[in-house]
Amino acid sequence: MRTPFAIRRQIQLAVNWYGTSFTFHRPKLDEYNEPSGEDSIEFVEGIYHASSHEFVELINQEGISIKSKVNKGILCNHNSSNTDVLQQGDSTVIEGVTYKITAIEPVMYNDQIIAHEISLEEFVEGVENL
Repeated sequence: MRTPFAIRRQIQLAVNWYGTSFTFHRPKLDEYNEPSGEDSIEFVEGIYHASSHEFVELINQEGISIKSKVNKGILCNHNSSNTDVLQQGDSTVIEGVTYKITAIEPVMYNDQIIAHEISLEEFVEGVENL
């Protein structure tokens, strides 16, 4: 039987072995809550991953379509202290593509936190993401 400690240790070893250091930026705001052009930088060790989910969408009574959605994220150690500092909206660049943080969630096993998942969404300049 797997214990939360064993799974947490496996994730920690995988991040230490295969992980990469990611740099996150957050624009500093002036007294009017407008970006002042300076970035604060936070480093996070984690494993970047992408997973595809397919689902069926009913178009009308005669037709359906299969859609797929790709979820991207970074899996971090449970004891990664920088995940507490990161916020929704911080950005990072991975392989030349800018991503924004959409959520930082704990990964649970038997009611214990074993890791943290940073969910990412591709950022396109000038387009409002809904």
